[in-house]
Amino acid sequence: MIVELAQRAYNAAKEAFNSVFGRKKKKKVTPLEQAGQAAGASKSSKKANAKKSKQSAKKAKKAKKVSTIVNAEDVRACIAFFDTLQGEKWRNRAGWRSPLPVPQWWGLGIAESRIVELCLSSNLLTGTIPGELGALVALRKLVLNENSLSGSLPVKLGELKNLEYLDLSYNSLTGSIPPSLFEISKLARVYLQRNLLTGWLPSSAASNPSLEVLCVENNELCGEPPSGWKSEVLRELRMHGNAFIDSQAARTRLKAELPDTCDLTT
Repeated sequence: MIVELAQRAYNAAKEAFNSVFGRKKKKKVTPLEQAGQAAGASKSSKKANAKKSKQSAKKAKKAKKVSTIVNAEDVRACIAFFDTLQGEKWRNRAGWRSPLPVPQWWGLGIAESRIVELCLSSNLLTGTIPGELGALVALRKLVLNENSLSGSLPVKLGELKNLEYLDLSYNSLTGSIPPSLFEISKLARVYLQRNLLTGWLPSSAASNPSLEVLCVENNELCGEPPSGWKSEVLRELRMHGNAFIDSQAARTRLKAELPDTCDLTT
């Protein structure tokens, strides 16, 4: 009897101890509860993804809006260019003088809200290049070859301090080449061949250290080519088909001044 009472007391103490300090048994989750939890997680995930998509779309829309903004001075210069060169008769004038954003205008390249490229070769441009073009101070590439451009080269082209590439070949441009053109320190490639340009080739052409290609062949340039060529990267110099003084001494001097790799025709 005493043993039985002791056993009962021991079991009661053990049960009390376990209820206070013992590990709680993990509640068993039924398949129905598991399905409910999965559905809830899926719903939360879809909500989070939808929120992310909405934020991404908002950012993209904002970026697109910013990308359509172009410097006002640049736009005015392009409109003057369009009006002066009979834009209504161009072969391709998509976007020009229309409600479309400026970056969608045919032939323009935009970077950081500035016009950096104007490429309209073989596009029926007719008339004299307007001086307003000098306002495109961020312009790096100007390509207007194979059109019907006439008149002289505007002195304001020398204000395009970021210009690297210029192609005005196969037009009917007259007058002399402005010395300021070759004072553009970044100017690397110049194509002026097949025009009606006159006068001497400016000495500033020889002084430009960045010049890589200079094509002025088949014009009406005269005198002697300039001396003191400084560009070490000049690889092509085309001057034939002009009225330069045919001097063996001049040719010998040029060959001595130009890099050995330069392809020279006089």
